[in-house]
Amino acid sequence: MKPMKLRFSGLNCFDSEQIVDFEELSKNGVFGIFGPTGSGKTTILDAISIALFGETARLGGNNFEFINAKTGQTEVELTFESNKTYTVVRSYKIKKNGIESSATLFLNNKKIAEGPRNVKAKLYDIIGMTISDYSKCIALPQGQFSAFLKSNAAERTNLIGKLFSLEPYGDELLRKAKNKKITYAQNCEQLQNQIDALGENLSEQIVETEKEIGNISNFINEISKQIQLLEEQIVVEQKNQEQSKHIAELKKKQA
Repeated sequence: MKPMKLRFSGLNCFDSEQIVDFEELSKNGVFGIFGPTGSGKTTILDAISIALFGETARLGGNNFEFINAKTGQTEVELTFESNKTYTVVRSYKIKKNGIESSATLFLNNKKIAEGPRNVKAKLYDIIGMTISDYSKCIALPQGQFSAFLKSNAAERTNLIGKLFSLEPYGDELLRKAKNKKITYAQNCEQLQNQIDALGENLSEQIVETEKEIGNISNFINEISKQIQLLEEQIVVEQKNQEQSKHIAELKKKQA
């Protein structure tokens, strides 16, 4: 959220209209607001706070002491940039039966919300900050500078995320991380189921395999024995053939 122009009247000690042109002030970069105590420095921050949240950080909600006693009414108008250009207008008037308030929000001069509650809700959607966030990281009230520094790590991370509009990125990363976690968990469960199934069948498979190996060994032994017998028979047959041949040659010589 970048303030562009602020206009207010009847706020605190300022009964007449005051205008702060932030675009003009920021032309040369960073600028400072200086002045003695009571000069109205805090009123500028009050005006921005009232425009955005309908209350001031230092007075709190339902406290309208900021209304100028002389005029009996306060008007605040803030034009700011948050991706687009918005203008919020609020007014407060002291009545006999209480405070009459109104609020209107414009986008490029087109009304998009009306009424204090509707405008407050719409502004939260746009800038993503509450008055508490604003008072901790944007406009620290006097004497509460340490509030941000003393916040715990989670609070500071949340505030910084809102300040720099990091929530969309954080939400998207968180969504992707959660999806990956779910996917990995499902894959791990499937692998574990496969391992369990293998474990149950492994013992049976080992027993069956050992039986098959035993049968094969027996078969090989049997074949080896048969081969040995065949070899012995071949040797005997060869000897018989040699004897028969020798006898035949002797008979031939005698004849």
